[in-house]
Amino acid sequence: MGGAEVIAIQPSVLTADASSVGILEERMKELLGEASQDGIILFIDEVHSIIGAGRREGTTDMASLLKPALARGDIACIAATTDNEYRRFIENDPALERRFQPVRVQELTAEQTLNVLLALRDRLAKQRNVQVTNEVLQWLVKFAQRFLRNRYFPDKAVDLLEQCVAYALTQDKKIVDISDAETVAQRMVGMPMDLTQRLTSLREKLTEFPLLTPEDTETLLNRLEVTVRGLDLRPARPDIVLLLIGEAATISARLAEIIAETLFGAAERIVAIDLSQFTDPSDKNMLIGAPPGYTGYSESLPIHQLLQTPWCVVRFENVHACHPQVRRLLAQAFSDGFITDSRGKKIYLSDTVVILTADIPIRSQRTAGFQRNDNQTDNTVRRAVKEVLGEDFAKQIDIICHVSAPSDKMQQWIENKLLAEISKRYLEQGMNINWDRSVVEWLLSHSNTLSDQHELEKWADENICLLLVRQLKDTKTKLPVSLLIKYEEGRFHFEISEKGEE
Repeated sequence: MGGAEVIAIQPSVLTADASSVGILEERMKELLGEASQDGIILFIDEVHSIIGAGRREGTTDMASLLKPALARGDIACIAATTDNEYRRFIENDPALERRFQPVRVQELTAEQTLNVLLALRDRLAKQRNVQVTNEVLQWLVKFAQRFLRNRYFPDKAVDLLEQCVAYALTQDKKIVDISDAETVAQRMVGMPMDLTQRLTSLREKLTEFPLLTPEDTETLLNRLEVTVRGLDLRPARPDIVLLLIGEAATISARLAEIIAETLFGAAERIVAIDLSQFTDPSDKNMLIGAPPGYTGYSESLPIHQLLQTPWCVVRFENVHACHPQVRRLLAQAFSDGFITDSRGKKIYLSDTVVILTADIPIRSQRTAGFQRNDNQTDNTVRRAVKEVLGEDFAKQIDIICHVSAPSDKMQQWIENKLLAEISKRYLEQGMNINWDRSVVEWLLSHSNTLSDQHELEKWADENICLLLVRQLKDTKTKLPVSLLIKYEEGRFHFEISEKGEE
């Protein structure tokens, strides 16, 4: 190609205003006449778009006008398209396909991409007067390889470099350092880059509001300590696959919110899929998409949210209720670290935390008192999971939790925070409230079904504070009063004594 002149053509320009018969043919004749000269190479990007382009009733399209010149060897032509478009359009037109010699352009390696960045850095330094160190370039390549799996080298690394230079210009800096690169990267992925800080925040949150038992919490955190850094033996897998069964299944929503908020920067980074709807073998199409030609082929699915936010929590609810073929598909996805949709696109799970819930009965192995045989219980749980979900699926599960956290800290929060705050507010109105133990137990029983403290506060507002407001109206003429509140026989009971009677 040395000394050749490459001319890029756009099909949309050639077909513009070519509504009359003969206009497109005349333009193509002139174009092919010029392209047939020595040293001229035509380049057509998105070549699949020439199929059907400019076709009117009784006329032909660009592809048909181009084929004779290609067959005779009159012109040299380079065309580009993606694998998907090649299969969908070019392969379905054998006459056009055989005119070209397919050459698949492979993605650059990390080392090759670094060389591209080195060359681009010198050009940016001349244009923008901003220097980028070798250390930053190496960091950008590693970051792009680790976190931007849905994009390709060198594009994703080049994009990062250009954004770093642009950020330095806005800050009136002449040199891009690691802190600048981390700031740009954090904005791009939308989550903190400090892994230690993220894991510490998760530990503090689970300690403040325990959802799992201390043993399960520690196992979860220890696993994430390794996997979120990509230092496990199979980094392509999800960071963790966690199964919640029994009473632990009730806290899946809140646990997902805490992990999403602390690890991934936002509580909204959750993809929730209810598998109870996937009861037929064909229902897997609702997960990966319908085959080409079927209704729903081009529709966006919940799993496609991972293309925009691959760093998130994925909740698969009711995995026991779906068809075994769907579970086999998920087991393969957990093993490989990605799921391939009906259009052939890989959707990566490598940077996700997967939370599963299932209704699996477990025979209690508890002994007298508060002790239990942990090994015996764990083996019983594993056997039950294998029986219901299948052995292949069970192998992909890292942690199984079937017992929720003890309620000691929740009880302390209810007594010392929730009820104490209510008492404080009504004391200002002249009502001294004392809470019977039955109220605390009633609130504890409902805390298992609510996702967090905020939900419990809201629930208490609707069920307790409303009654207290009505009671305040009834006793307004007798204030100040002392009020003992009990919960018996499914309702609240108020024992009132005027202050002078105490």
